[in-house]
Amino acid sequence: MAFYNDKHWLLSHIRNSFISTDDTGMCEIVMEGQNLPKNLVDQLNIYPDSEDSQDDEDFNQNDSIEIPPDLDLPVRIRSDTAVRLERMDQAKKRAAKTKHIKWESNLPNDLSLVKKEVLTPIETNVKSLLSEQIVNYPNVPKNPYIEYAKFDGNAQVGIPVRRYRIFLTMLPEEQRNYPMTIVCIATAKIHELIGLICFKCSTVHGDFQLKPSENYGLYIMEEDGEIERDLGALDRKECVVKFGFTCLGLVEETKSDLDKNLASPTEETANNSLSKPQSSTTNAQDANRQQIELEILENHKTAMEAPLYKTYKVHVINRVRAKVEIQLGIVADKIEIDPVRQKSAKFIFNRHRPVSHPMESIASCEITDTKSSKSVFRIIYNPGFSFDKETPSSSVNTPMIFKHYDFETDHATAESIVQKVNMILTLRSSASRKEYLEMMAKERRYQNIFKRYKFELK
Repeated sequence: MAFYNDKHWLLSHIRNSFISTDDTGMCEIVMEGQNLPKNLVDQLNIYPDSEDSQDDEDFNQNDSIEIPPDLDLPVRIRSDTAVRLERMDQAKKRAAKTKHIKWESNLPNDLSLVKKEVLTPIETNVKSLLSEQIVNYPNVPKNPYIEYAKFDGNAQVGIPVRRYRIFLTMLPEEQRNYPMTIVCIATAKIHELIGLICFKCSTVHGDFQLKPSENYGLYIMEEDGEIERDLGALDRKECVVKFGFTCLGLVEETKSDLDKNLASPTEETANNSLSKPQSSTTNAQDANRQQIELEILENHKTAMEAPLYKTYKVHVINRVRAKVEIQLGIVADKIEIDPVRQKSAKFIFNRHRPVSHPMESIASCEITDTKSSKSVFRIIYNPGFSFDKETPSSSVNTPMIFKHYDFETDHATAESIVQKVNMILTLRSSASRKEYLEMMAKERRYQNIFKRYKFELK
């Protein structure tokens, strides 16, 4: 055990021991300041020894040996008591800055002294403008087109609808230049769409007097409002989804147009039977005229339906294998040949690849053979034409090479397909068709020359 006679060292050791072992931090606050151990030693040590002076030189420091700061010792955490005391001091400081003011009401205790407010009674005889209109006009005329309001597609949810831009040509010039947007359900007929247009027009343009819906017809119109009268009015009995045009015009028709569109052949026959007797020549002329008009209407209907997509179930005739059932799809810009899955097909070579040919590559479509219950028709096409090229791949000087497909189906389907394809080819003039027609004309010319030369030799 070692004894230390240095008073300064002992006091410093005691002081630092209190500071390091006190968790509250109060000892450190109290002992901060001057070097008290040194002052106390100087006052108590009246007769200093030489050894003490030597020790003082060895320990020429104000305090005891401090703990090195580079040691990995944990930081002392303040206790909960110190934190609580600090919070109490802060609360007292905030409370000292708060000023309390007592509020007293100046109102008299006697409520009878308060002035009463007199409320004026509300007049109960005031009527709204709607009530006045109902009283003044009890017999308001009913809208004659109210029955067509059920075909309005704006109030329908979950039902397919069609949106059209309608030009009202019977309105004044300053009002008919702007189309009216009409939304109708997809199952509506053309005459029902006309009634809905009249209903909307009577609501928006109430000052204009409209005629019954039977006096109007729907025509195809351009974006600038020009009427396509050559195509005629749309069939009133057809569904609106059959026609893919979105810009139409409501036109007031003349009496001849109404008779042509509304009167059916049976009605005309009944009217003729009730009319006065006419001569046989007049009846024949009327019959011929009716037949011509029916043919014109049928051709017009076929021209209108030709660009629409339609599929047919036919059999393709191949040289290598037997007939294969396929689905032939015809639209304005292409022809699709898709195979139909055969339940009895056991081998992969019985299948037919799906093929699509642009309408610009089709040169001709004609019936080549007619049997008792079937007809064979042929579609001739240019194989060098593709969708990526606008013109055939063959050069100008090299003649085109044409291939063909042979199909077999019933008579009615074959005639319908040939008529539809030829109508589209007539409307779309392509280089392949022109080249094919020129080539066929040359072959017929050569055949006629050869027959004439052969006849002269005989």
